[in-house]
Amino acid sequence: VCIETYICSCHQRSINTAVRATLSQMLSDLTLQLRQRQENTIIENPDVPQEFRNQGSTVESLCDDLVSVLTVLCEKLQAAIK
Repeated sequence: VCIETYICSCHQRSINTAVRATLSQMLSDLTLQLRQRQENTIIENPDVPQEFRNQGSTVESLCDDLVSVLTVLCEKLQAAIK
């Protein structure tokens, strides 16, 4: 949605600024969650078996989310260029 809005509103700077801010915030939030989760995993106790650790968002799932967002973003940008 962000990329399509950006492309359709290329002549409106305020909308494009809002879209860039939204994308930046999404990526920042994902990377912050990932960083915090990595730090918490190390701090909690690295000797505790994985099955007994917090069952919330795992580092792997956050990495997957980040890769998915970046993949979609790149695909949309490539489609817009063509």
